[in-house]
Amino acid sequence: QPIEKLPQLLAVGDVHLVIQKAEAADLVMPSKLTNILAAGRPVIATAEEGTGLYEVITKYNLGVIGKSNNAEDLVGNILTLSKSAEIRKSIGDKSREYAVRYINKENVLKEFEEKLQKLSNDILNVNVGSPSNMNKI
Repeated sequence: QPIEKLPQLLAVGDVHLVIQKAEAADLVMPSKLTNILAAGRPVIATAEEGTGLYEVITKYNLGVIGKSNNAEDLVGNILTLSKSAEIRKSIGDKSREYAVRYINKENVLKEFEEKLQKLSNDILNVNVGSPSNMNKI
């Protein structure tokens, strides 16, 4: 399938699995997560507490999460979300909101530009200091 069809394909699923092995924790954030969130679908994940994946899902309520390599947690979370379309929709809406706010390309670049501008202003203020230092620039 062409990459342009990926959002439509992901929107077909009611939930998506993101399985993170304990050994791979925090090496990278799973790349499929961004597309899942953009599709507005809840995540059923396995990750260890303290990892980036665990923190983002729990902090923003983007899905349900269990411990890595724990089949009981995974099955329980699948059953929980499979039984409630209302919960899936609520979490899916939060997932989409998160994607728009935090991983939308334009928003990410705008935030980066603002932080870069602030940093350069802070550096300029430290280097310039008082008005008497302006003559040195």
